[in-house]
Amino acid sequence: MVKQAVILCGGFGTRLGELTKDTPKPMLPIGGKPILQHTIECLKAHGITKVFLCAGYKADVIKEFFSETKNWGIDIEISIENEPLGTSGAVKFCADKLDDEFLVIYGDVFIDFDVTKLIGAHKKNNEEVLATILTQESTHPWNSDLIQTDKKSTITQIVPKKEKEEGKHYQNNGNTAIYVMSKKILEYIPSGKSDFMKHIFPAALNAGAYLGTHSLESNGFLRDMGTPERFFIVEKYLRDREEINSAHENPKTINTVFLDRDGVLNKEINLLSKPEQLELLPGVTEAIKLFNDNKIKTIVVTNQPVIARGLATRETVENIHKKMREMIAAESGGKIDAIYYCPHHPETQHGEGVTELRCGCDCRKPKAGMILAAKDEHNIDLAGAVMIGDSWTDMYAGKNAGVRTILVDTGAGMIKENMQYDKKYSSLLEAAREIVEGKSDGNIRKKRI
Repeated sequence: MVKQAVILCGGFGTRLGELTKDTPKPMLPIGGKPILQHTIECLKAHGITKVFLCAGYKADVIKEFFSETKNWGIDIEISIENEPLGTSGAVKFCADKLDDEFLVIYGDVFIDFDVTKLIGAHKKNNEEVLATILTQESTHPWNSDLIQTDKKSTITQIVPKKEKEEGKHYQNNGNTAIYVMSKKILEYIPSGKSDFMKHIFPAALNAGAYLGTHSLESNGFLRDMGTPERFFIVEKYLRDREEINSAHENPKTINTVFLDRDGVLNKEINLLSKPEQLELLPGVTEAIKLFNDNKIKTIVVTNQPVIARGLATRETVENIHKKMREMIAAESGGKIDAIYYCPHHPETQHGEGVTELRCGCDCRKPKAGMILAAKDEHNIDLAGAVMIGDSWTDMYAGKNAGVRTILVDTGAGMIKENMQYDKKYSSLLEAAREIVEGKSDGNIRKKRI
C-alpha cells in the first residue's frame, strides 16, 4: 500500500501578487488554515503516514509552521531547495528516502477526494506502470494541456496547449497535478531542473513506458489556488461541505424535492430538442400539485447537453420548459418553483456543437452544482430535501449534495450495479403520495453510495 507522499512547495506564486510577498502559496490560509494543512489532513485520512515537503521560496515559513510542537499525527520531513528544481527535479532531490511507490501532489492545490481510489487504480494498472495521473474534465480545454488515452485509460499522448493542431479535436482529460508513481520513474529524471508534464512524461512515452490515468470521482473536489478568484470558490466549497455533512447526518421532514426532467416528468426521448417533442408522463401534473398543496418546493435540475451539442439553443430549451410549466398548470393547477439546467458536455473529441460549452463544469450531474445553486438562491435546507430521478447520475448528484434519494421506474433505466438509493417507486406520483403521507420523512437515513 502507498504510504508516502511528496508535496511540492517550492513555487513563487507570482500570479497572486502581494498575497505571496511574505508567504509561500501553500501556506496561504483558506477556511482558517493553510492550504498545505488541508492537504496533509486529507492524506492522513486516507492512510498516508509519511510526507516529504519539498520547499523553496519562503521555506522558513513552512519549516516554522510544521516544526511547532503540535502533533500532526503524520511523519513530516522538510527538504529545502537552494535553487528551483522544477516539479520532477524536486522529487529526485529526496529519491533515496522514497518507497517503491509514492504520491506526488503540487502544494498549491486544494484537495478533498478519496486518495485510496487513485492508489487502487494505480495498483490495477500494468505492473510496469511508471505513473498513474489523476485527471478531470477541464473547464477550459481550449487553453489547457490535454492527456490522450486509449480505451484502457493508458496514456497515448500529452498535448501541450500551444501545440494543438488546428482542426483536430482532443479528449478532454486535464491534468490535476496529482500522481501515483513508481520509483522507476526516477531513471527518467535528469540532474537539475525538470518538469513532469513538459519533460519526464513525454520522454517516458517516447521510450515506450506505460503511463495510466484515473478520473476524479464526481464527489471529489480540487482546485489549483493560482488566482484570487479560486480562493472564493474554495471558501464556498468548504461552507457547502459543512451543510452537506450536516444534512447527511441529520435529515428532516421533506420540504423540497429536486426533480430530474427526462424520464421523471416527461417521456424519455433521446436528446429532446423541440417543444413539440415534449409529452408529460401520466400522473406528473397531479404529483406536482400534491407537492404544491403541501408546501413542498419543486425544483427541476436537468442535464441538457443538446445545447453543447448544437442541437438546440438555450432559448429553445427554455421554450420547452415554458411549455412544460403551461401543461402542468393547465391540467392540475400545479407549478414548478424553479428550473436549473446544465448546458455543458465535457467531451471535446467529436468537434460538433458549441465550443465554449464543450467543457467540464460543476453543474452537470452527477455533480451537485445545480442543487447547491438552488440551495443558495431559494434558501433551501438540504436536510429537508430529496432528489428524485431515474438514473445513476441523479442518485449520485443527490448523494453528493447530502440529500436523500428516490429512484423512479419511468425513465430509461440508466442504473449502475450496486447503486444505492433511499427509496424506489414506480412513478413520481407514487413517490409524491408517500412523501406527503410522511412515509419518506426524516426517519429515513441517508445511505452512502
